[in-house]
Amino acid sequence: MNRAIDLDRSGHLEYAVQVLARMLLPGAGEDMEPALASLLAAFDVDAVVLDRVEFDLHRGAVLVPIAQARRRGIRHGWVEFVLEPELEQYTALMRGEVWAVSDTLAPDAPDREKYAELDPAIRAELAVPIVDDGTPVGLLSFIQAVAPRRWSEPEFEALATASSLIKAVWSRSRATDLEALGDRRRSFLVTEALLACSQALLLESDSSAVDRALKTVLTASEAAIAYIDENVADPELGLLMVNRYSARGERLADGVFKEFFEPNSWESMPSEYAALEGGGMWVVDGLIPQHSESPSAWNAIQAEIAVPISVDGEWRFTIGMVDVVPRVWTTEQRRLVETVAAMFGAYWTRETVETRLRHTLESRDQFVASVSHELRTPLAGMVGFASELRDAYAEFDEETRLELIRLIARQAGDVSYLVDDLLVAARSQQSSLSLVPSIMDVESEIKQTLAGLPPEYAEGVEVSSDGVHLAFADARRVRQIIRNLVVNARKYGGPSCLVTLSRQGQFEVVEVRDNGPGIPVPLRASMFDAYQSGMSSADPLPSIGLGLTVSRQLAEMMDGSLEYHFDGWSAFALRLPVKWSLDVVE
Repeated sequence: MNRAIDLDRSGHLEYAVQVLARMLLPGAGEDMEPALASLLAAFDVDAVVLDRVEFDLHRGAVLVPIAQARRRGIRHGWVEFVLEPELEQYTALMRGEVWAVSDTLAPDAPDREKYAELDPAIRAELAVPIVDDGTPVGLLSFIQAVAPRRWSEPEFEALATASSLIKAVWSRSRATDLEALGDRRRSFLVTEALLACSQALLLESDSSAVDRALKTVLTASEAAIAYIDENVADPELGLLMVNRYSARGERLADGVFKEFFEPNSWESMPSEYAALEGGGMWVVDGLIPQHSESPSAWNAIQAEIAVPISVDGEWRFTIGMVDVVPRVWTTEQRRLVETVAAMFGAYWTRETVETRLRHTLESRDQFVASVSHELRTPLAGMVGFASELRDAYAEFDEETRLELIRLIARQAGDVSYLVDDLLVAARSQQSSLSLVPSIMDVESEIKQTLAGLPPEYAEGVEVSSDGVHLAFADARRVRQIIRNLVVNARKYGGPSCLVTLSRQGQFEVVEVRDNGPGIPVPLRASMFDAYQSGMSSADPLPSIGLGLTVSRQLAEMMDGSLEYHFDGWSAFALRLPVKWSLDVVE
């Protein structure tokens, strides 16, 4: 009876090896899974694993899984395993000997302590090395996860035959075959990483999501380090790359490459900066040239791949992987980095847009309240003063009547200025704002603007010019800009206001200056944004925050510019072109 069972099993084992042989014939395809599944059934084991053997100077032999078959419910998966030089199995591998353990928990079992640490557990193992030219290049292993197993002579023979078949294939074209056998595993890891990244970034919105996504990228790339750096402008050092997120492989001890994560100037890496700034990919497959300007940690890096991350149309971050050994980054790994860079860009762009939208909505609420205030105040004054004149005209002397009329005129002017800005803002958004450019005398337009302002705005404003200044611009819109700047200076600036004219290259420059404290530093970055007031938020509805926005829009539509600076005086510089751009006219 036992003899019949052995013959029956031998037949199954022989058939399984034949299936493996057919799968390894040229042109039969690269999928090893069916062949290993046949061996799994014939040997009646829990898992069959085919590993590629890599050697690491410090760690020993690294078993990298290429293909596998396993029973349902068995947890053994795509995990690298390290055979340290002190292990008996490492010695057997180096000698090309079959490794057989019937019960890893037996008191005299080889490498018993190592087996006891494994999770998932291995209770019995039969493995035969695949040796090419005297060097172990692979390992075919049969695993029992729970129960011990006494391995039979036919199983030894079948396993040896199977490993010889794999060796023959690898010897014929080892480099090509290894790459082909590894493609499926790499594709699996890349797909898994992309799914994990998308899940983390779509469903979560905190820094931990970025950390988890980056770790999946590191695993799929099989690199030593994965990182995300941010571009940060430093007033003294220039543009820096500052690390924000990082993930490190297990083979890097704590503290290794600490200097790698320190801020570093892009000036020390001009070639990489040029590639990334242009939206391209930076790839180094071999040894990176030593750069004395770079931190010492960079000099140990021998392979790198990096891709820019664009946020809201601007290169803000860089995602990359580095390794300490020369390597060739595969097409799958390059695609992974590019795709993940796009994912992170979309993730942060979404956050940026959401923040901007929230601020816009908040600003527009403030805008509605401010417009109501700005209109109500002068209209209330106009109604009140006009009512007084109507109801008690005879009771006022001539001087009082004139003063009331002047107040009504000033309030009406404020309303007119506000309506002008609102109309410009609306038309510019609808692309229906037209300009009528012509050669204009800038000083004449300034004086005409001041003459049309109420005395409380115009009086005391000095105009300084060093000659005739002609610009090619829309005179009406130039007067609107100057009016906004002068009124703002008189309302919120110091007691002295000076308008100066000068020629700078191809531009006539009008500066409106006052000796007030200037716009608070925290507000300067957003002072030209729509619905943002240049005054402190503590001030009770000082303005609708539209005048500066409209003024800059008009200046740029006339091929000029409007900028702010503080040099002891608060100054707005309006640049108007001497010659008009044909593109703008059209």
